[in-house]
Amino acid sequence: MAEFKGVVQTLAHSYTTPAQLAYAANRVVYSHTERKAFISAVVAKLDPANRFLTFARAGHPPIMYCSGDDRSPQNLMSAGIGIGLDSGDTFNRILEEKTVRLIPGASVVLYTDGVTEARNAKGEEFSEERLGGTPASTFARMRGEIRRGNQGTAYPIHYRFLWRNATS
Repeated sequence: MAEFKGVVQTLAHSYTTPAQLAYAANRVVYSHTERKAFISAVVAKLDPANRFLTFARAGHPPIMYCSGDDRSPQNLMSAGIGIGLDSGDTFNRILEEKTVRLIPGASVVLYTDGVTEARNAKGEEFSEERLGGTPASTFARMRGEIRRGNQGTAYPIHYRFLWRNATS
């Protein structure tokens, strides 16, 4: 993960769109990893002044979007395969970039599969089906269940959860 973050940070200055950055990151990762390994990622660019989110998903769980009006979550999907699975031709052909206009009060939630695969005390995965409601209520429920599931275990579950509200 740290190496991939470094690759993205280094390349980000040279590319203007998420898809271009993902193409370049894929070339680097493919040339330096075993064929069995790949990275799932969302490469996104937020334009807060105009309230646009442009993104490309490379084998990653969908982005959860809750509009400011009704707060019902929608999954933002785009085509893509994991970074490092292909040298470039197939990856570049499949990867799809999309742009969404964020309305005031909307929330965007990005999460890793570590969140949906986290298990509670009963050993049940949190699962994508249980992601629902507002980002705040979903996050609170997930955090509580994951913490309860980790009690007494030797290895904590690591998860990333990014939540951004669009304002004005």
